[in-house]
Amino acid sequence: MKSKRNIILKATISVCLIVFILLKIDLKNLSQVLFSVKWFLFLLSFLLLLFQQVVIAYSWNLVLKAQGNHISFDKIIQIHFIGNFLGTFLPSSIGMDVIRAYSLSKHVPKGKGVDAASSMFILRMIGFLMLFALALVISLSMYDFFKDKSIIWTVGGMFLSFVLGIGIMVNSQTKKIIEKILDILRAKAIKDKLHRFYHAVMDAAVYRKVMFRIIMLSLFTQIIGIIIFYTAGLSLNISVPIIYYFLYIPVIQVIVLLPISIAGIGVREGAFVYFFTQLGVSRTQAFSLSLVVFSLSLCLAFIGGIIYWCSGILIPREK
Repeated sequence: MKSKRNIILKATISVCLIVFILLKIDLKNLSQVLFSVKWFLFLLSFLLLLFQQVVIAYSWNLVLKAQGNHISFDKIIQIHFIGNFLGTFLPSSIGMDVIRAYSLSKHVPKGKGVDAASSMFILRMIGFLMLFALALVISLSMYDFFKDKSIIWTVGGMFLSFVLGIGIMVNSQTKKIIEKILDILRAKAIKDKLHRFYHAVMDAAVYRKVMFRIIMLSLFTQIIGIIIFYTAGLSLNISVPIIYYFLYIPVIQVIVLLPISIAGIGVREGAFVYFFTQLGVSRTQAFSLSLVVFSLSLCLAFIGGIIYWCSGILIPREK
């Protein structure tokens, strides 16, 4: 009952945000902007998105191998794209990771199911770290270029908060404190899973060469991701320097992660309108950009749906 209320609340928030934005824009102009999209650039954005997802899946495979889990790359690709499909309409994109970890747990050796979750955790954390680091480096190097310095301080604050948060999470003292609390609560099963999860993360981190490759690949995929947004903007005739995408997109992606709406609907659109109107982009164009980006994710989910239809989330365990 509580979960149903949460879903209803999030759906209500999504609807209210979308309605509020629609009341602020010219609907006739919106249709004109959407129908004038340059399909070649839209297709290019989608092909870049596909390429990015394959690279992410390859990075995930590297993490798993570092943990001693040798799973075929085509199986990782299947699980990754199925996660895109089933996670598209979950309250947060983190839901995609949960689905991927659950599906992967069917293929790792018995007793190492925690590696599925820990490998996804490592990949996600490195991804966010590279995203914020990229935005921070660019903002500092172009400090005098920006009139509004607040966005630079925001990016810097988010980066430092994220690094601090990760440091606390992987710190052995934090682990001991949590384990003591779980002992008081007599939650031995949870304590055991936490222990295995922590060591699975630490075991993978030992392989520095592999982790360096994963970090470089993550940086590469983040750059591709921002180029995807930029190309999508060009398809709508939005002429904003790409440097602003490197600053705003990381912030928008973090905002969309907040589990306060269904699939980030409403929150994503509001974030695009808020940030891009500050650059002289009309509300209609900014809203259209959010719709184009969402349509790209739907196209990606469609491919995942085809894979899901052919194999299902419980992909047969490799023999």
